[in-house]
Parts: sequence; C-alpha cells; structure tokens
Amino acid sequence: QFISPSDIDLWQSRQLARVCQATVVRQRATLSSILNTAQRDGLLPFNPCTRSIRPRVPERDIRYLTKEEIVQVLSGAGHIREWLEDYILWCLLSGMRQCEVRNLRWGNVITSPSGSLYVQFKTGKTYKQRSVACSPEMERIIARQRNRKVEGDDRVFPVAKITITRAWSALRKATGLPSITLQSLRTTCATLGVGGGVPSRIIGSMLGHTGGDDMLVRHYAGRIESAEMQAAITIQDMVLGTGTCQIISRPS
Repeated sequence: QFISPSDIDLWQSRQLARVCQATVVRQRATLSSILNTAQRDGLLPFNPCTRSIRPRVPERDIRYLTKEEIVQVLSGAGHIREWLEDYILWCLLSGMRQCEVRNLRWGNVITSPSGSLYVQFKTGKTYKQRSVACSPEMERIIARQRNRKVEGDDRVFPVAKITITRAWSALRKATGLPSITLQSLRTTCATLGVGGGVPSRIIGSMLGHTGGDDMLVRHYAGRIESAEMQAAITIQDMVLGTGTCQIISRPS
C-alpha cells in the first residue's frame, strides 16, 4: 500500500497542531524530496505531495530599523560583545543573509582591477555566485576583522551561530527593542537603499534577488561596478548619516 495524498494531508494537520506553519512547509519539502527519489527509483507511481494541499504560510510584517533604533543598536552592541557592533553594521551595509555573513571567508574578499573591494560568494538560497561592493566603512570593518582572526578559522566573522543569537538576544533586551530580528538588518538595508534613490535593480542584485520590483517590495521595500559601488556608499550614508544627520561617529 502506497502513501496517498490524504495521508500527507492528515500528517500535515497533525504537525500543524504541534509546530508553526513555516516548520511544516520545510518538513514537507524534505519529505517531497525523499518521495521524488522513491518515484524516480520506481518505488512509487507518483509523489503524493504533489497532489496534497500545501500549507499556506502568512507573510510576516516587514520590520526595519528607524535611524533612532540604528543608533540604539550600534551604541549598545559594544557593551554586549566586542565584535557585535561591526557584525551588525556589516549586515546593515551589505544586506547579506545571516548564513552568508556567518560563512563569509577571507578568500571571498577580493579587489577588482579598478581597486574597489568586493566580497564574492555563493548565495544562501540558490548557491549562485554573487558579489557585494564594499563601501569605505565596510572596508574598515574588514580591516578590524583582520585583527580578530582566530587560528584555524578562515571566516571573516569567526563566531558561532549560537553565540551570535545569544548576543543579539541580550542586545534586544538591553535596548528595549524586542520586535527587531537579525532579518530586520537585511530589510533595513533594502529599505534605506530604496529610500536613498538606489535603483531597485541594483538593490535586488545586492540582496541576491531576481524576482524584480515586485519581489523587492513584497519582501523588503547586467552588473555595473560603478553603480554597485555608488549603491554601497549611498546605503552607508543612509545608515550612518552625513553632516547634520550623522548618526554615530566611527573610529577608523
């Protein structure tokens, strides 16, 4: 007797009573992959997941940091862990996913023929090659991280995921901002970039999205190097501020 679509629906309903919808969707994807293999090997006539009802995951409210909150977060980070301020600032300036930042290696830091600094890596979702231009402040973060190298660890930010999570949790409690998440840093980068006039095509390229303006709006608010570098500098100015709007002074 084969697994039927109704069996999948029953399993999903039981799981939804125990865990959140997003977790069930991930579990279903794993199960579907296994059943696809079984179908390919002739063990099943079809994949029952393809004929069952896929759980709907409600879209999360978009949450980004205001300039006042950026001040709070950056000012408080140094009191939690010595490296945390630079980690957060890198996320705000680059718009990289958390897994991409954690897995960034020194071998991913490159200098273009024009002398501009870039980080080049495989994206966290599609594993396609992507590059992010480094603004002057990002270059200074790179320089400071060189002094924080850990022997035997070639990551730019040699910190365990659980350590980052605990430090972030402590920072949220200390700043009184429980609703912000690490994902909020990526959302803030996109929001400030669009607000600063950076073309959505460039923002989408920086974030590793190919879904066009609609994808960018729903989730966040031909490569030309000069445009990407200008985008990086614009986002830096929006995060840190300039002139009378300067948010926080940074040591070199």
